[in-house]
Amino acid sequence: MSAVLAPFLLAILCRWRDSSCMTIFFDATQPVKIALVDDDQDVLHVSGLLLKNVLKAKVESFSEPEKALERLSAFKPDYFICDQRLGSETSGIDVLVKARASGFRGKVILLSGYIDSDLKKAAAAAGIDMILEKPLHTALIEKSFGDGGHHVMNKGLQTPATRETGSL
Repeated sequence: MSAVLAPFLLAILCRWRDSSCMTIFFDATQPVKIALVDDDQDVLHVSGLLLKNVLKAKVESFSEPEKALERLSAFKPDYFICDQRLGSETSGIDVLVKARASGFRGKVILLSGYIDSDLKKAAAAAGIDMILEKPLHTALIEKSFGDGGHHVMNKGLQTPATRETGSL
């Protein structure tokens, strides 16, 4: 690879458990883009600020999931992060599944204040890439997203604790 291209491409790899690799390229010179959905305005504001400050990400925040879904094709985020409980009949899993159905190919991440085995099973069945426990904080973001969010989490449902061990 030429020295000119090297700074622009970041190869991402590896399943933690079996070391099989996949490679995805991001333009590492651009900030990671994140669409964030939470119906609680205060949580939305604080979470958005944390993601912006810790990851140096470009974050678009939405309190209404429908508006986030409408914006996906224009914004083209790398990550779509959604709270599980949205104060309506629609769950975060439902929203993330709709995002996938609309053609979104980035990583989908679920936020929840309580992660139990039923939620893990439902998220895994829906193709969710990761579950993060609320409230978000600097250490959790750094551990979960690593190098500014430019890496790709391995396939299969992950929580921060399982990224190191490779199992749920």
